[in-house]
Amino acid sequence: MRRDSAGAVGLREGPHPPTGLGPVGQGGMMVAMDNDLHEAIADRLRETIPDPVLEAIGPEGFQEALTRVCSAMEMRVGERLSEGLSDAELEEFSDLADSATDEEVTTWLQLHRPDYEDVIMDVIVELIDEVALQLTRALTYSAGTDQEPRTPDDGSQDH
Repeated sequence: MRRDSAGAVGLREGPHPPTGLGPVGQGGMMVAMDNDLHEAIADRLRETIPDPVLEAIGPEGFQEALTRVCSAMEMRVGERLSEGLSDAELEEFSDLADSATDEEVTTWLQLHRPDYEDVIMDVIVELIDEVALQLTRALTYSAGTDQEPRTPDDGSQDH
């Protein structure tokens, strides 16, 4: 495990609730995606993008949007988790992450960043909303309409 120029530390790979922890990234810790999280992000993104936009972008466009969310999530989560740790904690985590099991890493995060799962989920929601809004604005601007993205909490989602 190594620090980047900003002093941020990468996390280990492996299953972890709600994600696996991944390798060092340029901006800080990175969170690796497990299949369940990937599917959950895809579902929420599908629920958030309005149906006319989903139809317009098609499956390839949706996959590109999903890839954008997942790639940005890995870096943004790591940056946010790194921001909440002191230099001493980053060093301790770096040393631990080189040789610890996934369970030991999880325990360490629970102790030093008890909000780490909330941080991950907050970033995911932010990114999905950002990408959905960008797609919607780009397509509605070109079409001359004012369709807004849905939020899964507004009752417009299909169950």
